[in-house]
Amino acid sequence: MIPERFYQDDFRVMLRRQGWHLITCKPLYTDPEVIAIRQTESPRNIATGDRAFHEFLGDTIIRKLLRAILARPRTRQELLQISSNEQGLDQVVAILEQDGLITRESEIWEKGPECLAIDNIGPTLEWYVAEWFRSQLQVPARHGVLLEEVAEWGDLDVVAFVNDIRVMVECKSARPGDISEDELRYFLQRAATFNPEIAVLLIDTESPISRPIEILNAIYLDLAWKDARLSNPSLQDNAQLAAPKIEPQPDSKGLYWGARNIYVTNVRRSIDASLSAVLRLYHARVRHLSFYGGDNIWNFVTGTVSKPEES
Repeated sequence: MIPERFYQDDFRVMLRRQGWHLITCKPLYTDPEVIAIRQTESPRNIATGDRAFHEFLGDTIIRKLLRAILARPRTRQELLQISSNEQGLDQVVAILEQDGLITRESEIWEKGPECLAIDNIGPTLEWYVAEWFRSQLQVPARHGVLLEEVAEWGDLDVVAFVNDIRVMVECKSARPGDISEDELRYFLQRAATFNPEIAVLLIDTESPISRPIEILNAIYLDLAWKDARLSNPSLQDNAQLAAPKIEPQPDSKGLYWGARNIYVTNVRRSIDASLSAVLRLYHARVRHLSFYGGDNIWNFVTGTVSKPEES
């Protein structure tokens, strides 16, 4: 691994070249909110084996087990509900214990010394995705990116530059039904303000993600009606209205796209497979399309539409 103090790429410069001002971003390999093996001689120690640790976290079962144990102590029976293969579970749990990520008291597993101060897997998921761009695509990427121009709406989970294509990924580790409308509104607002070529909502689950899609489309439909009535206050409720819509993609189960640059995906096989499917869709089809942008400004968080001079 390249020591962080010597890690050089064009991330900050590429942001500046496109007019953005970086306030801060999280460190690559020393973020205290990211689960990492730091104190042991494990081959997955992030100081010497960041690639091995990244591959380790790529296993969906490992992320599920860590997510569950970070939330609260778990019994063996509870862990078997996540991984029903008893022999496989024993092997994984032994590695997690050896690496200090979990510890056992009697028949209860809880957080280990390597992650006592960590209570959720969210920042680790963000780091994993940023590291995927760095390691798999060899491109500049960071997690926890705070920009002057977007700071009003919070930080961006992951920003990467694939050639000159700006990519934003928002990572969700909660169950699809637990993702709130407010969270989705802020995702859309960050995507609208930063306006990358590709804005991905990555939900780390194998489950269907129809509920978040329904909420996103309802938000778009509501704002489309407000936009239309801003120009035509007498517009009838039964009028035909062309609203942006996020739709399933037939060639990639679990992948949705719409509204020009919005991609939503679950993780059916792996994060690698899901992000690769997004890039294939963009390069094969979306980048060749032409899009019309309206004149009015949509605020996804407040659910309002205004003319530019009113903003």
